[in-house]
Amino acid sequence: MIFTKQNLKYFQNREISHLEFHKRVLLESENKEIPLFERIKFLQIFYNNIDEFFMTRVSSLYYDKILNKQKLDILTNLNIKEQLDLISNKTQKLFKLSDKIYFDLMTESSESYLEHININQIEYNEYKYLENFFDANIFPLISPQIIDKHHPFPFLKNKEIYIYVKLISKKKDTIKIGIIPAVGYFNRIIMIPNNFNNNNFKKKFVLVEDLILHFAYKIFNKYKIISKTKFKITRKMELEPELNEKIKDDCSDMKQVMSILLKQRRNLSPVKLEINKCEDARDVINYLSKKLNLEEKQVFVLKAPLDLSFLSVLIKMFDMYEFPNLFYKKILPKKPENISNISMIDQVLKKDILLSYPFDSMVLFYKLLDQAAEDEKVVSIKITLYRVAHSSQVVSILKKAADNGKDVLVIVELKAKFDEQNNIEWATALEESGCKVIYGLENYKIHAKVLLITRKDDQNINYISQIGTGNYNEVTAKSYTDLCFMTCDEKIGKDILNLFNNICVGTVQENTVKILSSPVIFKPSFLYLIYEEITKALSGQPAEIIIKCNSLSDKDIIFKLIDASKAGVKIKLIIRGICCLIPGIEDLTENIEVISIIGRFLEHSRVFCFGSSYQDKKIFISSADLMTRNTEKRVEVVCPIEDPEIKSKIIKLLDFYLKDNVLAQKLDVDGEYKKLNSSSPDNIFNCQEKLFNL
Repeated sequence: MIFTKQNLKYFQNREISHLEFHKRVLLESENKEIPLFERIKFLQIFYNNIDEFFMTRVSSLYYDKILNKQKLDILTNLNIKEQLDLISNKTQKLFKLSDKIYFDLMTESSESYLEHININQIEYNEYKYLENFFDANIFPLISPQIIDKHHPFPFLKNKEIYIYVKLISKKKDTIKIGIIPAVGYFNRIIMIPNNFNNNNFKKKFVLVEDLILHFAYKIFNKYKIISKTKFKITRKMELEPELNEKIKDDCSDMKQVMSILLKQRRNLSPVKLEINKCEDARDVINYLSKKLNLEEKQVFVLKAPLDLSFLSVLIKMFDMYEFPNLFYKKILPKKPENISNISMIDQVLKKDILLSYPFDSMVLFYKLLDQAAEDEKVVSIKITLYRVAHSSQVVSILKKAADNGKDVLVIVELKAKFDEQNNIEWATALEESGCKVIYGLENYKIHAKVLLITRKDDQNINYISQIGTGNYNEVTAKSYTDLCFMTCDEKIGKDILNLFNNICVGTVQENTVKILSSPVIFKPSFLYLIYEEITKALSGQPAEIIIKCNSLSDKDIIFKLIDASKAGVKIKLIIRGICCLIPGIEDLTENIEVISIIGRFLEHSRVFCFGSSYQDKKIFISSADLMTRNTEKRVEVVCPIEDPEIKSKIIKLLDFYLKDNVLAQKLDVDGEYKKLNSSSPDNIFNCQEKLFNL
């Protein structure tokens, strides 16, 4: 089959599918079934997601546009201009919706809890308080600038808010532009004292950028202000490959490379401009776009605040026990019934163990690692670190293990986006504690989440392996759904040992016995697993594939899934985010169903299940999504699950997701996601709530 622009209905562009995910997150902030402050959190997540999307994906498209304007999307055949136009149009609509949602949430909140006050609509005593506060605490600390021949246009920092002021001199009839940074040695949130409130619980606030905007006439007191507004720019994250390579050539190691790259990133070109709505928005856009070299499609006009990060600070002012109606009910992770209080090492040596976060406690994994650090029979600990918490227990235990004389090898991926600086700091701390630290591979990110504990008992060597679908991060383990598998399977242990040895000598793994690792083994093996189901279907046998992951965009896998659907294989995809495959198309994808689960916890686990009957099913867990970057450009580990008890637990887990009619949204043949709400209250099935009882 030849895929052309006439066949767009078969596929969804990756970037548009990504924005569809952000839309699903945004719509959760409208869901009245969710507590108010949790809805506010969803809105904040949406804003942050959009910034990251432009810093990474959109900036890459603009760079590709410079190199090759005719480059086509591999699935939809859309050229770069068409993709950027679609992104801009869709983002404009999303911001229009997010504006409405913000003010709806603030209206609901202002009745009893949080009120974002309008300086122009407050009582006199409140106004005088804010004016005095500005004069005493803000005015002395700001650094305004006029733009003219002697004062060039300033460098604008990424994601920081500025005030734009259009001025006319009182003496000379000349127009000038003023720029005021709204960030400095002062807090962004200014609270109105409680003695101005009738409700002691209610918190009234104003943002410092609104205060600076309002009192801008005091700053430019020799000018008349014609117009004013707030704006924010978002800069791209990625350096041009040529500069990237030059830095690598000039540096002695990857840590030095990343330190320089992080400094260079601060100066990268803008990719998005947001301004608050004002009377002469067109003039502001024209002026700033010219100064920042931005196109019309990169500019967005909003009514709501340009950065919603302040919301999390305000929410923390309310105790969830005092205001239980504002938050999700607190749920504590549990210890699985089949795990006792004896040594975790002894238990793993007897049987495989599976933890399911955040439903199971991560403390059990810490115990395993901590016991390995203390166990005299443990000779080495090897682990990959991609993202860890700022106060990481895992890192602390690894440092203790090195102090205890263990051979500790840590693969730290310095190229983990948005966590580079944190990883540089941890890498340095680990090195100083005596751990051997390696910064990954030259051309591949180390995204696998694996731990190998080697234990020598008399003449025997035992391997305890841990394979995870998510990071060794105690913070995200409380809000991301992930699986942590621990085993003493010798073949898996030797495969993982081989993986570490390859990384240590700068090569990728080409042979395994049990695990499927990328970039060499995973993708061909995965395609073959699909082929096996196709063979069953063509011979009249039941055939089924269930996949749970974050994203599906790998062209080869998509085409093979289409072949499987055409052969009669029943395919169920649980894809949280990007899904470039459109299901339900007659004679093409009619045997494929796609759902997305958006809920209290971020769905993050990756599970691949092939076969229809229990005896027939082959089950794997992994940190890998079905994207080309995971299958071809990263080191990933896909681990088979063979223990009957754990296999049954994962099958039941998948069944819970497929039964959900509260959090699930189904992807239709038209490319739209629709809620699967139950018609009867008795039939409500929330998979995340049910998983706490699994």
